[in-house]
Amino acid sequence: MVCAVMVGCNPIDVPASPPPTTTPIIVYHTADTQALINAIAVSEFALNFRAELHPEQQSYEMLLSQVSDDTIPFFVTHHNPTDAPETLSTLPLVQDGLAIIKHPDNTVTTLSRDDLQQIYRGFITDWRELGGNEATITLYTRPESSALRLEFDRLVMGQQRITPNAQILTSTEQMLARIADDESAIGYVPISSLQSTDVSFVIDGIAPTVEALSEQRYPLRMTIYAIGQDTEETIYRDLFIWVQNMSLDDFDAQFVPLLP
Repeated sequence: MVCAVMVGCNPIDVPASPPPTTTPIIVYHTADTQALINAIAVSEFALNFRAELHPEQQSYEMLLSQVSDDTIPFFVTHHNPTDAPETLSTLPLVQDGLAIIKHPDNTVTTLSRDDLQQIYRGFITDWRELGGNEATITLYTRPESSALRLEFDRLVMGQQRITPNAQILTSTEQMLARIADDESAIGYVPISSLQSTDVSFVIDGIAPTVEALSEQRYPLRMTIYAIGQDTEETIYRDLFIWVQNMSLDDFDAQFVPLLP
């Protein structure tokens, strides 16, 4: 009798529900798209699609090589590789821009695209020639194979070459830090990585703001793309369609959506 009562009082073990399965997604991307990757990571995509995002950052040159030989499915970058194999598809995701930056103490605040090209060709060498204080211009650029350098060449240089006197920096972080310490410097970063417009030039009369991007007024506009193999529907396609439909508020005012 006692044993029966004791057995009856024991709690019944209820099997725990297994956690919902998630789909791991490795999001390959270039360094300068990190702000977009961060925005995706805090979006509701992962919850709605039960996806687990794993960012993987590599150089543009390496990513293009890997996606071309089908080693990876897609990667996210600022540059559209027009010379890539025809088998690759190009999905525009969001709009960004190229901000031309300076030291905050530089009294020159406005440049034209022609001024900018002449500076980087080495034909304008002193800020006094542009109405500023006498100081030799220090040029900073990115490696020739980087996505941001390819966009700078497309938007500013055209068929012209950057002077070999330009110093090469390998990241946006380096560019921001170096120019913050050099009153004579000029360089460029994505608008999405810009900390303050106080350190950026007005280009052709337009400041590099999200508003100017959304109104298609800022002249140095560029798009962030997903570049990959043209294959059947995958979780990657779901991810990129989700990004295309994110709102300006979702991006914390860093990017401009391509879709209304």
